[in-house]
Amino acid sequence: IRIERANQGSIAIVVPPSVGHEAHFAIVLDDMLRAIDEGAGPGNVAAQTLAKYALLAEVGAAVSAPSA
Repeated sequence: IRIERANQGSIAIVVPPSVGHEAHFAIVLDDMLRAIDEGAGPGNVAAQTLAKYALLAEVGAAVSAPSA
């Protein structure tokens, strides 16, 4: 997910195509089981989750801001 700044101060949120819920679940499950087997933590999951919510907060603030 990324933000693209367009002309006249507008922005677009670009969301990559989805692999589908079932396929995504399999990927996440595989990552989690691998981390458990290796005795490792969840890697950068916390940072990625924080980035997603920060992006949502930024967008929410941008669409809620009064127009100039």
